[in-house]
Amino acid sequence: MADPLARRTPAQLAAVFPDRVVPFKQHLLRDLDRPAPLPSSHRRHARRAGRAVEIRVGDDPAGQLDEWVELYSRTLRDRSVAEFARFSRDSFAQQFAVPGMLAIRAVESGITVSMTLWLIAEENAYYHLGASSDRGYELGASYAVFEAAFEELGERGVRYVELGGSAGDRPDPDDGLFRFKQGWSNDRADAYLCGRVMNDPLYRELSAGAGADWFPAYRGERVESGGAAADGAS
Repeated sequence: MADPLARRTPAQLAAVFPDRVVPFKQHLLRDLDRPAPLPSSHRRHARRAGRAVEIRVGDDPAGQLDEWVELYSRTLRDRSVAEFARFSRDSFAQQFAVPGMLAIRAVESGITVSMTLWLIAEENAYYHLGASSDRGYELGASYAVFEAAFEELGERGVRYVELGGSAGDRPDPDDGLFRFKQGWSNDRADAYLCGRVMNDPLYRELSAGAGADWFPAYRGERVESGGAAADGAS
C-alpha cells in the first residue's frame, strides 16, 4: 500500500507500479497545524481519563516491552484480530527497535493501563498500535493517551499524523475503532494498493487459471480455495 501521506496521484503511482493501482480505503489524518475541535464525547472522556491517569512518554519503548505484550495479549483475547496482526514478543522487540518509535502510556498507581505506539519520520507520524487493560477501558485511558500524543508529536515538529482507516479489507464507517480515530482527525487521504510484476514469465506461470480480480493473482486462487485470508489482506 502506498503511503497516503505521500499524496501521490494514481497516475504518478502507475508510473512506478504499472501492474496494479487500485483505491483501497480512505485513511484518517490529523494536520497538527489546523484546528481540530473534538466531538463532545471525546472531550468528556479525555477530561475524565486525564484526572485519573499520569501520561508518560518514552523514546526507548523497549523498557515497556513486557507491559506492552501483556496489554496486547488482552486485545488478542477479546477482539477478532487478523492472524497477520498477532505479533509475537520477539516481533514486538524488533518493532520497538525501529528508529523513530515512540511509546505513550497512561499509568494509574504505578501500573500501565493503556499504551500507544507511534512512528515518527521527520514531519510525519504514523499511529501503529494501541492497547489497554480492563482498567484502562474503564477509565477511557486511550482518550488521554491520544490527546497527549498529539501534543507531544507537535512539540517534536510533526505536522501530519496518519491514523489509518477502518479494520478489515474494506471501508466500514460503523467500526468502533474507526469512529474513535475519526473524532481526532481533521483530514483524509486516499490509500492505494499497488503492485509490480518483476518476473513476468514466472508470474504468468504461477497465475495460470486464476482470476484477474486479485493481485497477485495466484494468491486469489489460494483464498478462493480456502487458503489463508490473511495473505490477501496485506
